[in-house]
Amino acid sequence: MKKLFKFAMCAVALLMATDVVLAQTADKNILLNVFCREKDNGNGALPEAFLKCRVETLKEGTALAYEIFRSCLDPQEYVFYEIWRNEAGHASHSATDHLKTLMVERSAAIDPEYKGFVQRAYLNSEPTGERLLMNIIRKVKPEHISTLRDSFLKSREASLKEEGCEAFEIYQSVLDPTIFLIYELWTTDEAHTIHSSLPHSKVHSEECQGINEPSFKTKVHKIFIK
Repeated sequence: MKKLFKFAMCAVALLMATDVVLAQTADKNILLNVFCREKDNGNGALPEAFLKCRVETLKEGTALAYEIFRSCLDPQEYVFYEIWRNEAGHASHSATDHLKTLMVERSAAIDPEYKGFVQRAYLNSEPTGERLLMNIIRKVKPEHISTLRDSFLKSREASLKEEGCEAFEIYQSVLDPTIFLIYELWTTDEAHTIHSSLPHSKVHSEECQGINEPSFKTKVHKIFIK
Protein backbone atom coordinates (compact mmCIF):
# COMPACT_ATOMS: atom_id res chain seq x y z
CA MET A 1 0.00 0.00 0.00
CA LYS A 2 2.85 2.36 0.87
CA LYS A 3 4.56 1.60 -2.46
CA LEU A 4 1.32 2.33 -4.29
CA PHE A 5 0.95 5.62 -2.41
CA LYS A 6 4.55 6.62 -3.24
CA PHE A 7 3.99 5.75 -6.89
CA ALA A 8 0.83 7.86 -6.97
CA MET A 9 2.61 10.82 -5.35
CA CYS A 10 5.47 10.55 -7.86
CA ALA A 11 2.99 10.52 -10.71
CA VAL A 12 1.26 13.62 -9.35
CA ALA A 13 4.61 15.39 -8.93
CA LEU A 14 5.57 14.51 -12.50
CA LEU A 15 2.28 15.85 -13.85
CA MET A 16 2.68 19.05 -11.85
CA ALA A 17 6.22 19.50 -13.16
CA THR A 18 5.00 18.91 -16.70
CA ASP A 19 2.26 21.50 -16.24
CA VAL A 20 4.86 24.01 -15.02
CA VAL A 21 7.07 23.40 -18.07
CA LEU A 22 4.09 23.72 -20.42
CA ALA A 23 3.02 26.94 -18.71
CA GLN A 24 6.53 28.35 -19.02
CA THR A 25 6.78 27.56 -22.75
CA ALA A 26 3.18 28.15 -23.86
CA ASP A 27 3.84 31.73 -24.97
CA LYS A 28 7.42 31.28 -26.18
CA ASN A 29 8.28 31.72 -29.84
CA ILE A 30 9.04 28.37 -31.48
CA LEU A 31 11.81 27.90 -34.03
CA LEU A 32 11.58 24.99 -36.47
CA ASN A 33 14.25 23.93 -38.94
CA VAL A 34 12.89 21.21 -41.22
CA PHE A 35 15.63 19.57 -43.31
CA CYS A 36 14.67 17.63 -46.43
CA ARG A 37 15.96 16.77 -49.89
CA GLU A 38 13.98 16.61 -53.11
CA LYS A 39 14.51 13.53 -55.26
CA ASP A 40 16.80 14.14 -58.23
CA ASN A 41 13.94 13.99 -60.76
CA GLY A 42 11.60 16.07 -58.60
CA ASN A 43 11.53 19.05 -61.01
CA GLY A 44 10.97 21.57 -58.22
CA ALA A 45 7.84 19.91 -56.81
CA LEU A 46 9.05 20.30 -53.21
CA PRO A 47 9.59 24.09 -53.15
CA GLU A 48 6.44 24.55 -55.23
CA ALA A 49 4.39 22.64 -52.65
CA PHE A 50 5.88 24.66 -49.79
CA LEU A 51 5.23 28.00 -51.47
CA LYS A 52 1.57 27.08 -52.09
CA CYS A 53 1.22 26.25 -48.40
CA ARG A 54 3.06 29.44 -47.44
CA VAL A 55 0.39 31.65 -49.02
CA GLU A 56 -2.30 30.18 -46.76
CA THR A 57 -0.04 29.86 -43.73
CA LEU A 58 0.78 33.57 -43.62
CA LYS A 59 -2.95 34.31 -43.52
CA GLU A 60 -3.17 32.49 -40.17
CA GLY A 61 -1.44 35.38 -38.42
CA THR A 62 0.66 33.30 -36.02
CA ALA A 63 3.71 32.54 -38.19
CA LEU A 64 6.46 35.09 -37.58
CA ALA A 65 8.50 33.45 -40.33
CA TYR A 66 7.64 30.74 -42.84
CA GLU A 67 10.35 30.50 -45.47
CA ILE A 68 12.18 27.98 -47.64
CA PHE A 69 15.91 27.99 -48.30
CA ARG A 70 17.97 25.95 -50.77
CA SER A 71 21.43 24.58 -49.95
CA CYS A 72 24.32 26.38 -51.65
CA LEU A 73 26.09 23.01 -51.95
CA ASP A 74 23.26 20.70 -53.01
CA PRO A 75 20.45 22.36 -55.05
CA GLN A 76 18.10 19.51 -54.12
CA GLU A 77 18.45 20.05 -50.37
CA TYR A 78 16.11 22.46 -48.54
CA VAL A 79 15.34 23.88 -45.12
CA PHE A 80 11.85 24.95 -44.12
CA TYR A 81 12.53 27.80 -41.70
CA GLU A 82 9.61 28.55 -39.38
CA ILE A 83 9.07 30.75 -36.34
CA TRP A 84 5.74 30.53 -34.53
CA ARG A 85 4.33 33.05 -32.08
CA ASN A 86 3.44 30.35 -29.55
CA GLU A 87 2.41 26.72 -29.06
CA ALA A 88 -1.24 27.45 -29.75
CA GLY A 89 -0.43 29.04 -33.10
CA HIS A 90 1.70 26.12 -34.20
CA ALA A 91 -0.88 23.59 -32.99
CA SER A 92 -3.60 25.37 -34.95
CA HIS A 93 -1.42 25.38 -38.08
CA SER A 94 -0.74 21.66 -37.68
CA ALA A 95 -4.45 20.95 -38.10
CA THR A 96 -4.95 22.97 -41.30
CA ASP A 97 -5.83 21.43 -44.64
CA HIS A 98 -3.05 23.32 -46.44
CA LEU A 99 -0.41 21.80 -44.16
CA LYS A 100 -1.88 18.33 -44.63
CA THR A 101 -1.70 18.88 -48.40
CA LEU A 102 1.93 19.98 -48.09
CA MET A 103 2.81 16.88 -46.08
CA VAL A 104 1.29 14.61 -48.74
CA GLU A 105 3.06 16.43 -51.57
CA ARG A 106 6.30 16.55 -49.57
CA SER A 107 6.22 12.79 -49.02
CA ALA A 108 5.88 12.23 -52.77
CA ALA A 109 8.71 14.67 -53.62
CA ILE A 110 11.47 13.87 -51.12
CA ASP A 111 14.50 11.68 -51.63
CA PRO A 112 13.80 8.45 -49.68
CA GLU A 113 17.53 7.92 -49.06
CA TYR A 114 18.01 11.28 -47.37
CA LYS A 115 17.82 11.30 -43.58
CA GLY A 116 15.77 14.43 -43.07
CA PHE A 117 14.96 15.73 -39.61
CA VAL A 118 13.14 18.46 -37.72
CA GLN A 119 14.92 20.65 -35.20
CA ARG A 120 12.63 22.37 -32.69
CA ALA A 121 13.61 24.93 -30.06
CA TYR A 122 12.14 27.77 -28.02
CA LEU A 123 13.50 31.26 -28.57
CA ASN A 124 14.53 33.43 -25.62
CA SER A 125 14.13 30.59 -23.14
CA GLU A 126 16.34 28.89 -20.59
CA PRO A 127 19.08 26.63 -22.03
CA THR A 128 18.17 22.95 -22.29
CA GLY A 129 21.74 21.77 -22.92
CA GLU A 130 25.30 22.84 -23.78
CA ARG A 131 25.17 22.52 -27.58
CA LEU A 132 24.90 25.86 -29.37
CA LEU A 133 22.47 26.17 -32.29
CA MET A 134 22.82 29.29 -34.42
CA ASN A 135 20.44 30.52 -37.11
CA ILE A 136 21.50 33.71 -38.89
CA ILE A 137 19.29 35.37 -41.51
CA ARG A 138 21.37 37.78 -43.57
CA LYS A 139 20.53 39.88 -46.64
CA VAL A 140 23.31 41.12 -48.93
CA LYS A 141 23.46 43.65 -51.71
CA PRO A 142 22.66 41.97 -55.07
CA GLU A 143 26.20 42.43 -56.34
CA HIS A 144 27.56 40.55 -53.30
CA ILE A 145 25.54 37.32 -53.52
CA SER A 146 28.59 35.36 -54.71
CA THR A 147 30.85 37.21 -52.26
CA LEU A 148 29.05 35.78 -49.23
CA ARG A 149 28.40 32.35 -50.72
CA ASP A 150 31.95 31.76 -51.96
CA SER A 151 33.63 33.15 -48.85
CA PHE A 152 31.42 31.07 -46.55
CA LEU A 153 32.06 27.86 -48.47
CA LYS A 154 35.83 28.44 -48.26
CA SER A 155 35.53 28.96 -44.51
CA ARG A 156 33.22 25.95 -44.20
CA GLU A 157 35.93 23.50 -45.24
CA ALA A 158 38.21 24.56 -42.38
CA SER A 159 35.36 25.06 -39.89
CA LEU A 160 34.07 21.49 -40.22
CA LYS A 161 37.52 20.25 -39.20
CA GLU A 162 37.28 22.05 -35.87
CA GLU A 163 36.73 19.75 -32.91
CA GLY A 164 33.54 21.40 -31.70
CA CYS A 165 31.81 21.97 -35.05
CA GLU A 166 28.84 19.69 -35.80
CA ALA A 167 27.37 21.70 -38.70
CA PHE A 168 28.35 24.78 -40.68
CA GLU A 169 26.01 25.33 -43.64
CA ILE A 170 24.64 28.08 -45.84
CA TYR A 171 21.26 28.17 -47.60
CA GLN A 172 19.80 30.67 -50.05
CA SER A 173 16.20 31.89 -50.07
CA VAL A 174 14.07 30.44 -52.86
CA LEU A 175 12.05 33.67 -53.01
CA ASP A 176 14.85 36.21 -52.66
CA PRO A 177 18.40 35.18 -53.70
CA THR A 178 19.93 38.01 -51.65
CA ILE A 179 18.72 36.46 -48.37
CA PHE A 180 20.71 33.64 -46.75
CA LEU A 181 20.22 31.31 -43.80
CA ILE A 182 23.45 30.39 -42.04
CA TYR A 183 23.06 27.29 -39.91
CA GLU A 184 25.69 26.37 -37.31
CA LEU A 185 25.77 23.76 -34.57
CA TRP A 186 28.55 23.66 -31.96
CA THR A 187 29.21 21.27 -29.09
CA THR A 188 29.67 24.21 -26.70
CA ASP A 189 29.67 28.01 -26.68
CA GLU A 190 33.41 27.84 -26.02
CA ALA A 191 33.93 25.92 -29.27
CA HIS A 192 32.17 28.71 -31.15
CA THR A 193 34.24 31.36 -29.37
CA ILE A 194 37.43 29.57 -30.41
CA HIS A 195 36.11 29.30 -33.98
CA SER A 196 35.58 33.07 -34.13
CA SER A 197 39.24 33.69 -33.31
CA LEU A 198 40.71 31.35 -35.95
CA PRO A 199 42.38 32.65 -39.14
CA HIS A 200 39.78 31.29 -41.59
CA SER A 201 36.99 32.94 -39.60
CA LYS A 202 38.78 36.27 -39.61
CA VAL A 203 39.38 36.04 -43.36
CA HIS A 204 35.70 35.27 -43.95
CA SER A 205 34.69 38.24 -41.79
CA GLU A 206 37.08 40.56 -43.63
CA GLU A 207 35.91 39.37 -47.05
CA CYS A 208 32.28 40.06 -46.12
CA GLN A 209 32.72 43.54 -44.67
CA GLY A 210 30.20 46.02 -46.07
CA ILE A 211 28.23 43.52 -48.18
CA ASN A 212 24.98 43.56 -46.15
CA GLU A 213 21.86 45.31 -47.40
CA PRO A 214 21.69 48.28 -44.98
CA SER A 215 17.87 48.40 -44.89
CA PHE A 216 17.65 44.80 -43.60
CA LYS A 217 18.26 43.94 -39.95
CA THR A 218 20.28 40.73 -39.66
CA LYS A 219 18.57 38.20 -37.40
CA VAL A 220 20.73 36.08 -35.11
CA HIS A 221 19.24 33.28 -33.00
CA LYS A 222 21.56 31.61 -30.47
CA ILE A 223 19.93 28.72 -28.63
CA PHE A 224 21.46 26.20 -26.25
CA ILE A 225 20.02 22.74 -26.82
CA LYS A 226 20.64 19.13 -25.78
